[in-house]
Amino acid sequence: MFERPLIELWENLVDSPNDDGWDILLERCLTAPKLDLDKFLGELSHSFDTYIPTLQIFILHLYKKYLRVTLNLNLMNTSLDKFISMLLTDVVANNLQNSDIPGFGEFFHNCIELLWWNSNKDNNMLTIKHILSTILDADGVFGVLISENYGHRCLKRILFDFNMIIHIEQEKLYKAVGVVSALEKCSKHKNVSSRLSKSFSVYKSYNTLSQILESQSVKQVNEKDSSQPILDDMVRPNNKNSKKQHWSRKRDVSNIPNNSTFLSTECEQYLNLLKMPAPKKPSDLPNFLRALEQRKINSFQVLIDLLQCASCHKQALTHFSRDKYFLEEEPSSSDCLYHLPFEFNDYDNLGPWDILLSEDTIKDLRQLESSPEMIRTVIKKLGQLSLGKWDKHELRRKVQTHAIPVYEIELPDNDSLKILWQVDYGFSIRSKTFTQLVKIWAVTANKEQIHKRLENLLIVHQFYTPKHLCVTRLADKDNVISPETLGYEEEMGSPENGLHSNSLMDERLLGVHNMLVTNKFVTFSWNLYKSIVLGGLNFTFQVSKKEYDIINNPTSAIIIGRSGTGKTTCIVFRQIASYLNSQLCKTPSNDKVFHKRQIFITLSPNLCHRVKEYFNKLLESAMLAGKEISITQLNEYRRKKEEEEADRIDSMFEEGDEDDNIPNSFHKLADHHFPLFITYDKFSKMLRETYGIKNIINQRNLDADEIDTNENFYQKSSSFIKTTNFVDYNVFRKKVQNPKQIFYQEKIIGTSVSKNTRTLAILRIAKKKALGGPRIHEVYIDECQDNQIVDLTLILKVFDRVNNIFLAGDIAQCIARGSSFRFEDLHALLYNWERTRVKINHSNIDINPNRFELDINYRSHNGILQLASSVIDLIQHFFPNSIDKLSRERSKVGGPRPILFDGFQKEHLMDCEESELDDDYTHNKQRHVDLDENQFIEFGADQVIIVRDDKAKMQVKKLINKAGLVMTVFEAKGMEFNDVLIYNFFTDSPACRKWRVIDSISSKNSKGVQTFSHETHYILSSELKNLYVAVTRARQRLWICDENIEYSKPIREYWKNLVKIVQSERKIVSNLAKKSGSYEWNQRGKNLFEEQRYEQAIICFEKSGNEERRKLANAYYLQQIAKDSINDSDDDTIKFNSFNAINAFKECSRPGQAALCYQDIGMYKEACDIYVEHNMFEPAARSYLKANMWHEAGEYFEKAEKYDDAALAYKDGFLKDSIFYEIAIKFVLK
Repeated sequence: MFERPLIELWENLVDSPNDDGWDILLERCLTAPKLDLDKFLGELSHSFDTYIPTLQIFILHLYKKYLRVTLNLNLMNTSLDKFISMLLTDVVANNLQNSDIPGFGEFFHNCIELLWWNSNKDNNMLTIKHILSTILDADGVFGVLISENYGHRCLKRILFDFNMIIHIEQEKLYKAVGVVSALEKCSKHKNVSSRLSKSFSVYKSYNTLSQILESQSVKQVNEKDSSQPILDDMVRPNNKNSKKQHWSRKRDVSNIPNNSTFLSTECEQYLNLLKMPAPKKPSDLPNFLRALEQRKINSFQVLIDLLQCASCHKQALTHFSRDKYFLEEEPSSSDCLYHLPFEFNDYDNLGPWDILLSEDTIKDLRQLESSPEMIRTVIKKLGQLSLGKWDKHELRRKVQTHAIPVYEIELPDNDSLKILWQVDYGFSIRSKTFTQLVKIWAVTANKEQIHKRLENLLIVHQFYTPKHLCVTRLADKDNVISPETLGYEEEMGSPENGLHSNSLMDERLLGVHNMLVTNKFVTFSWNLYKSIVLGGLNFTFQVSKKEYDIINNPTSAIIIGRSGTGKTTCIVFRQIASYLNSQLCKTPSNDKVFHKRQIFITLSPNLCHRVKEYFNKLLESAMLAGKEISITQLNEYRRKKEEEEADRIDSMFEEGDEDDNIPNSFHKLADHHFPLFITYDKFSKMLRETYGIKNIINQRNLDADEIDTNENFYQKSSSFIKTTNFVDYNVFRKKVQNPKQIFYQEKIIGTSVSKNTRTLAILRIAKKKALGGPRIHEVYIDECQDNQIVDLTLILKVFDRVNNIFLAGDIAQCIARGSSFRFEDLHALLYNWERTRVKINHSNIDINPNRFELDINYRSHNGILQLASSVIDLIQHFFPNSIDKLSRERSKVGGPRPILFDGFQKEHLMDCEESELDDDYTHNKQRHVDLDENQFIEFGADQVIIVRDDKAKMQVKKLINKAGLVMTVFEAKGMEFNDVLIYNFFTDSPACRKWRVIDSISSKNSKGVQTFSHETHYILSSELKNLYVAVTRARQRLWICDENIEYSKPIREYWKNLVKIVQSERKIVSNLAKKSGSYEWNQRGKNLFEEQRYEQAIICFEKSGNEERRKLANAYYLQQIAKDSINDSDDDTIKFNSFNAINAFKECSRPGQAALCYQDIGMYKEACDIYVEHNMFEPAARSYLKANMWHEAGEYFEKAEKYDDAALAYKDGFLKDSIFYEIAIKFVLK
């Protein structure tokens, strides 16, 4: 009868482990022919790092079965004994290079325990001796195991219970002791340091005395016996041969003549130290040496007992593989802080004053790049400002007398160049306190610019707090002025910060916001100067104390903040600081440059792209500071950078670009791929290939002719093109009557399953298989609220060996249907993960991850933020468990109140009074409004109308034609606009009259007021989150227009102190619009395109006149329509939509995207034809594989020089059809 190969049984148990299966596998292993067993063990050894979790489970099953409950020694037969010995010899001994991976120590320990409890231990001595000898020969392995929990127990069993310590060579024993002694300086041994030091001293004394006495005794024996005695002769013999040798040696030693002076003075000193009586005569020496050796062994055992320690384990890992674990070394206190690349350094030699340069100042300095001497003069003056010798160098020429004076420094012989500066107050990274500092507002000779900035400063200073008004100290005897330290806590100020002052116009308030909040100040340093001179473009800027604490947090952390509070900035700054400091602070013994392997993951492809681009610019600017370059090289470098920047500005990020040059498997990652920036979808794809999870799609493949001619085909097989693996909310609602069934009915990956099911399938395998690939040190997750908890569970499981994980997000932006995300749940998940991995990694890290809240908003002013906070208050009042309770977000300055238009009608969006619109058009898809576009208000590129849903969007678009951007709340998420008009949010809300429950908060009279209940008002939870997202899209101005007075009245009453109510009419609304030029529309179109908002991008490119980009946006929009139609349209419609997209992509010279459209509908042969036509050989080969065209796949893999893939294609073809046998043979021979 045919029996399945052992490896197939094993693979099945990897996927579905069970006790019966393990017993069957064991029985097969015990009875299998030696050749089959050797092959099986060879495959386990070859893929050890992948199979180690399953090996753990298998051996643990045997361990529990035979040892844990009762000692079933009668079951421990010779065959099992032999099998375990073969595991140790053929698998463990051949994979000692993997002794650092989780689970190795436990697996090794349980194997040794199974042999120890076997009644016939003598049969296992050779195996044990071999494995110990191999461990001692392998560099660093003994240290890794002896300092880890299971490995420590295992080696103690081998050395002292199996008594292998008397069988190993002296040289190897000394090597083991050296490993132990090297760990003596561990900083975590403070509580046992005295005992450890004493034990080590005792051991060294025993060892030295033993060597002296052995040497001395040998000299007095026959010259022919000149070799150093081995350890077997120093202890009690255990067998007949060793006893015979022992007594023979004893007779030789006993022939030494008695001599009371045979011990040296050095020996007597050691004897006194060890408090051992000296042998009285030479004939006592053998017995004395045996006793001395036993004491030496005992002292070695004491040393080992003190060694199980997480810190020792880290040191051992570093020695074991410096390339892999160079960051595991214990940092000194100076290494604990992550220095941002452009903050102060000790070698800057600056004075006590921090110098901060505004964004305008950085621009001014860039304009001086062509005049190095002028820049050096400016830098010299900034250095003098930092020293505090202002009067000595005549730096305090006052140009503006106000509560806070502003000074200027005129640079003679430099084209009347001036430096505009003032004393301010803020957080100092150098002193970690809030202190006085110097802000530079301008470095320019342009009088108009200086005048404008002075005017703005007059207004800015009106919003300063008392601490800003603090007077500088008087100069000391050396004429040095020092900054005042103003405490360690940031002054909060009043929530309004002087808002809504009637004396200031709204535009001036917005100008103040731009100067104090939007404006970023960069710390002056030597690195900044060098980078600017060499053309650096981006720099890390001054951060708040809380942001600085986040950047320097050494453990895992969760960062929570509302939209615009700087969450992403904190993550990127922490990432680059850690990345650069891994090189600066951890310098290995060799010259290789090391960096941490970091991974950044987010759901949005565009956010991922923008963060990667920003990180790389920061990194490049930081690297420039360390370059030595000539003037010629500098000019050439600048020229190339200008060309690259021009190309970058002109290019757009397209779908699929994020996958370029990133392998689809973690096993294929190399150091040059890091830092790795990927979307969650890409992360999931990489996991599927890493774990070998294949999609199983049952569908029929067709030729284009068959699709065009066979009209009845669609009716016979209407599912051939429904190949999507994603179930969105609409499909879920239409196809699934019972929501509870969706996650349990489909267990095969590759059919139409939800993303959750896909993630759960990966998670199930990740629990049994190690990830493999290069070790990852840090993981950063941004906008984590867009993920489900199960997604984050998978990330934590896969990366349980990382140093730390940073997660950032905003629960108020979690508006996806069905999401119940809360940061409290995430914090609990992260805490449990830390506790679990402490047991896995035997680490001593702080297991309580930190949680940070950011409440300073840098995007919007207080006028908008107070309105947004009021929405959060409603969510917390009615649904306290649906959102985390955070501090109210605020801005440092105020701004204009949002405007709520009373009596608004949709006709007010029109700019001509005689136009009357018929409501019937909203229900007639064929009707077109034949009106001149100029009749409608022309909104600008930085303005948007936000509506509740797609139906409302269609109505507004028909109403205003192409007079501006219209987006749903969901489409606007993640976007920012200067001005936002929220249109008919309450009118179109499905909550309808349920909004009236808001009256229950403020109404004193309960009569007629709705009583809140979760069952009745549950819909308000998502509606309020939608409202919050809509409100927070605005940076400067917010307008609210709603026709339904009944539905909007409750919120109007609730907002009466936060909004400005204005009577609506045509001319008032039309005055809100600000027209934009071609450049602004083109930039907005690019932004929308990269956010995959193609419908809106088309409008922008039309207004900018960029026809090429309009066509490209239209092609992607058609592809979007085609994909959306796959789930809920008939096959004729799907084919029509797909072919429209294919033709559009061909017209735009995007053959790859056209081919993907063919693949979306299962037409792989047609996709191959496009790939081949454009010499895209590898994609063609992979598409041929999907079409089951093995010969063509192999042929094009060969052309792409992917020979391994070609071999597999021919092999798969041979398995399907014997005709491929000859082809496969020829390929192998070739």
